Amino acid sequence: MNIVILSAYSAANSGDGLLADLAVKALRRNFGAGARITVVAADPASFCGLSGVEVRQAPLMATAWRDRMVSALNVKREYSLLDRLFGEADLLVGIGGGYMRSKSLSEHAKLEAGHAWQLRCAVKSGVPLVCLPQSIGPFHAMTSRYVDLYRSAATVFVRDDRSRHLVRDLEGVVRCPDMAVQHVALRLRDRDVAMATDKRVPESVCVVLRKPPAWSESRQRAYVSNVKELVRLLSSQCRVLYGVQSVTRGNDDVRFYRENKIGQEYVALRDCLSDARRPDMVVSVRLHGALESVIAGVPAFHLSYERKGFGAYEDMRADNWVCNGADFRPDAVLGRLFEDYASADFAQRLQSGVAAISKSADGMDAVLRRFAR
Repeated sequence: MNIVILSAYSAANSGDGLLADLAVKALRRNFGAGARITVVAADPASFCGLSGVEVRQAPLMATAWRDRMVSALNVKREYSLLDRLFGEADLLVGIGGGYMRSKSLSEHAKLEAGHAWQLRCAVKSGVPLVCLPQSIGPFHAMTSRYVDLYRSAATVFVRDDRSRHLVRDLEGVVRCPDMAVQHVALRLRDRDVAMATDKRVPESVCVVLRKPPAWSESRQRAYVSNVKELVRLLSSQCRVLYGVQSVTRGNDDVRFYRENKIGQEYVALRDCLSDARRPDMVVSVRLHGALESVIAGVPAFHLSYERKGFGAYEDMRADNWVCNGADFRPDAVLGRLFEDYASADFAQRLQSGVAAISKSADGMDAVLRRFAR
């Protein structure tokens, strides 16, 4: 079985790294250790931790600008190589995540040169394409053209209701929880993770902040003001840690902290979740920062800036642990975290959603297995 995963980005963003790892695990689970898996990524070197997987450079998406220039000069050759790679596969798999979107002209140009072109190559190949749970849209322009690209896919799993509505006229679209949400549920089902629920209030909280998306200037200023106020309120109640989930080009969490004079010591989220540093709770603007924390057994409040966050927390039945990151009340978030035995409430909510999420995960696996050769 020869499988190609397209549209991976960079494991320097630990959320993207997590989604790639979970995609590979899902394929191994359904096709066995003998399946040949190739990942097409913007930053191949960052995925060196993926064992037994070949990683190829995505055309026009290299993280270093010199490599992007070389790719642009040889774009025909690079995409002909991609066409050949896709054409020789038995199955193409679109990685989970939220990459098929654009909110501005610059994001639209990047989408056209990168993920959209890969999707067009996949469609042109005629090889069966399964898209793992992802968000689709919104798009700065040409929405119908992008939606039509999914028409030729065998199955498209979408992880939120707004994406489901956008592609409502297509066949083979299935609403399914995010890959990380599935992983949380399966670990809870198999009792591989447990949350400490005995503390009345948290003694330490890790915040995972990032720069605001392409909102209006006034909304961006409000966001920065709100996260600063949240940090101030938390610091008056407990020890605060500053977690970093991404250090990629144009998406550097440490730079955001420093530019806004938030904290002084910054720690990779995965290290922050280790036994030595483990916080009692996490507040994360990044969805997969929140989900990584939950996978590690730490309750996480999510300040969501996109549709994906609300879909994930709805699936986990923890919808009172998520709010709109563009317009939130810091005191309300603090009140949620410091409610008596809030961690027990979070754990109970998660457990109540395990059966439904596990059923969706099993359904996704059954779809993948249809393509076994």
